[in-house]
Amino acid sequence: MLYAQIPPRLLHKVDWVGGLADETWRNVATHLGLHALTLRRTCATFQKRVLALEELPVAVQLARRLLRLLEELHRLGCKQAIGLGCSMTR
Repeated sequence: MLYAQIPPRLLHKVDWVGGLADETWRNVATHLGLHALTLRRTCATFQKRVLALEELPVAVQLARRLLRLLEELHRLGCKQAIGLGCSMTR
């Protein structure tokens, strides 16, 4: 049966977070890369326990910090990131 064929009323009864071990979710996050941050935003359990920032792969943590820095520079009106040599346009 395809996922699209499963009636929505049945999907709400599945505990996706509790149904899999936390370590399994962390392995999934490793393969997702930056998309793990999107998955993390989907529910409070992911944010607090399963995919806490310190539990994400180091590369994802560093990329998140860089993105937040670039967004802050853009918000402050910086036209060019010092040392990066790239345009701050989105």
